[in-house]
Amino acid sequence: MLDFDCSKVILKDSIGSTYTLPIRNSSSLFVSLLIKSSHPDVFSVCDQSILTKCLSSQEGFDVVIKTIGYPMSPYGNYFVTVDTGTEIKTIPVEFKTDYERCKSPELPLSAIIECQICYASFDNKARVPRVIKECGHTLCQRCCQHLMIPNKNQFIICPVDRTSTAVYGNINSLPKNFALIQLINESQVYKTKSTGPYFCSTHKDQRLFFVCTESDCSSEQRSMCSECMVEGGPHEGHSYTSSKKMF
Repeated sequence: MLDFDCSKVILKDSIGSTYTLPIRNSSSLFVSLLIKSSHPDVFSVCDQSILTKCLSSQEGFDVVIKTIGYPMSPYGNYFVTVDTGTEIKTIPVEFKTDYERCKSPELPLSAIIECQICYASFDNKARVPRVIKECGHTLCQRCCQHLMIPNKNQFIICPVDRTSTAVYGNINSLPKNFALIQLINESQVYKTKSTGPYFCSTHKDQRLFFVCTESDCSSEQRSMCSECMVEGGPHEGHSYTSSKKMF
């Protein structure tokens, strides 16, 4: 049995930030551990992506988790996996934003909300951001589909790090990156605020004072007027916000 008091690993999103996770084998048996980083391009475990460690009874070991790259989102699907062969424990990893880096970001927003393979911007239609579960990289749905076409064994090999992920059913079984979808929605709000409330292309006399925040919205137009939200409108029943409240 493993003994460690940690419900979450918190790192700074600056290179070299570390977190020490002490693990102890509290059982009377010899334990072989496999400790894995879900995102080896973002953080490592004891300077490795995968670490094998053997612990005798009552022996302890410190796992040093280190930031080695910048996360796409502080609250992404990051985690450390500790596998004994008989039990698997998953510890979420969260990143605290470095204030100075936020004031002068190294990557423009456009680079964050585009697919790493085709460099097209993510959207809520053909290019929905999908998470490759085994490695955590995010690709657009269209690229994921293309990776599946020549593959008869129902798995995807991530082009970024060559990690293999099983796909059950169809490409929609891969989880959406909701943190990234929210970022895209907020960028649409920013564009609306920057350019001002133009008139709705559907309801010509109505101004676009609102922005749809529904993650599954299929409409290409995120900015909307009050008529868009009523029964029969393209955003009927959707969640929304005023651009003035967002900024």
